[in-house]
Amino acid sequence: MEIISVAVGGALGAVCRYLLGNFISRASGSALPWGTFAINIIGSFCMGLLMTLIVERGLLPAAWRLFLCFICAMAVTVMKMTGLVESLM
Repeated sequence: MEIISVAVGGALGAVCRYLLGNFISRASGSALPWGTFAINIIGSFCMGLLMTLIVERGLLPAAWRLFLCFICAMAVTVMKMTGLVESLM
């Protein structure tokens, strides 16, 4: 069950980062990577808040905690691979 939680959580986090990063970059209209900056701040805050509340209160079993942690972690750490892939094509 843990491996499935890691895989699904990582996939959801990566997709969220991609969609939100593109949206923020287009909305800002700037050459600066505001999407990456915003996602790193939001993801780090959510991970800290969720894990603190869940662990202190014992709200979820270990598999669900791992799942939520990997959603936030992948959203924060996945690099913008689309730019690299597009430059190689």
